[in-house]
Amino acid sequence: MPETRTKVELAYEESLLAVSDQNKSLERVRTRAAGGIASAAAVAGLLGFSGSGGGWSFWIGLGGFLGVVGALGYVSVPVSTWYQNPAFNAVKTHIDEPAFTRDDMLRDLALYHQIDWGRNRARLNRMHSAMSVGILAFAVMVVFLLVDRVASNESPVPTRVVIVEDAATEEG
Repeated sequence: MPETRTKVELAYEESLLAVSDQNKSLERVRTRAAGGIASAAAVAGLLGFSGSGGGWSFWIGLGGFLGVVGALGYVSVPVSTWYQNPAFNAVKTHIDEPAFTRDDMLRDLALYHQIDWGRNRARLNRMHSAMSVGILAFAVMVVFLLVDRVASNESPVPTRVVIVEDAATEEG
C-alpha cells in the first residue's frame, strides 16, 4: 500500500527541497568565483604585472584585476546569515505550546522555509550580479593588459631569452 502524505507534509518537504537546492547553488557560485579569481591572477601575471611600462592601459588593466578580485571576492566570502533552519522558531512556537498539532508545526515550518527561500534568493541574485561584474572586469583586464603589452613593444606572450656563450669564441 503506497504511503499517503498530507498536503501539509508535501508542502513542508517541497519547501525543504527548495532551500536545499539553494545551498547547492550557493556552493556552485562560490566554486566559480574561486576559479575566476585564480584565472584572473594567472592572466594578470602572464600578461602584465611583470615589468610593465605603467601607462594608462596598465592602470586600467590593474583596475580590472581589482574589480575581478572585489566582485568575485564578495561572492566567495562566507555568508553568516544564510537562512535554512527554522527549527528554532518551530520549537519556540510549537514545543512550548502543546495545543498545536503536527500539521500546524509542518505548515509553519514550510512557511518559515518559504521566507528563508525568499531571503536567500535575494542574496543569490546579488551574488549573480557580482559574478557578472567580475566577468566584465576580467574582460577589461585582459584587453587593457594586452594593449599595454603591445604599446610597450613587448610580445603579448612572455618569452625568456637564454644567452649561451660558445667556448670556441672565448679561446680565439
